[in-house]
Amino acid sequence: MSIPAKYAISDFLSLVDLKQKTKIKNYLYYISGRYHYLNTNYNMAKKNLLFVIKNGEIFLRIRVFAMLIMMMVLIVMYNVKKK
Repeated sequence: MSIPAKYAISDFLSLVDLKQKTKIKNYLYYISGRYHYLNTNYNMAKKNLLFVIKNGEIFLRIRVFAMLIMMMVLIVMYNVKKK
């Protein structure tokens, strides 16, 4: 999770209930995972995206599953090209 994103929402977290905090946290982890995925830092992306799978809503879970499948395909393709 990026520091600017945490700082931007820190003032508002006291105004939301626990369910909304969880939803915000999951979305920020999704954004962070997507950022790491796009920058080919797959280990950090996997860590953040697995957090969303465990705690996120169904819509985010579906998107995360698609990203993880694509990540696995890219890793396999990269390893095949190396050989």
